Amino acid sequence: MSALKNPLRGISTLAALAITLLLGTLATAPPAAAWASDGALGQVGAVTPPPVSVSDIGFYPQALTLTFNSSVGPIVQRSPATTDAQNVISFYLVERWTGSTWDTVTSQRHVVRIEADQNTAQFPAVFIQPTSGTGDYRFTFSVHWFPDAQSVPLGDQKLVPNDASDLVCVTTRRPCTQYAGHITIGPIK
Repeated sequence: MSALKNPLRGISTLAALAITLLLGTLATAPPAAAWASDGALGQVGAVTPPPVSVSDIGFYPQALTLTFNSSVGPIVQRSPATTDAQNVISFYLVERWTGSTWDTVTSQRHVVRIEADQNTAQFPAVFIQPTSGTGDYRFTFSVHWFPDAQSVPLGDQKLVPNDASDLVCVTTRRPCTQYAGHITIGPIK
């Protein structure tokens, strides 16, 4: 039977072509952020951090300010240590390389609550502006799970950038170079 007499044959050929194009597109899509754990203690839940953009933000007549930001915040899953409500604290840390160690130059503290009937919660989007503006930087998330109304943590974990796609340069007037694990920022031109 020819394709004209059997319309389903033409549809299956189109479906196969569409699937082939879709798989080809997925194979060439940019990799997802690859944040890595820099140590975990206790029973931690999973954390899905967003890529963090490094940009210059300022409104005339103010000078441009180096800014670390994201469109969404990290998603955190509950610690498997308990099924009760949990409080999760995250510190957003901007760290600068001193030549021998990463020193925190600025930070923010955020708290979310995961109720007993929930599995995840989402932290606020990143928006943090360090006071210094040149050098090697990285942005990290330090996450701590606590049982409801208690001060002894269930688990602690620090996530550091591990891929060049974790920190994305979008600066307009200063040089910015992405590397696996950090960025290098130059002076405003």
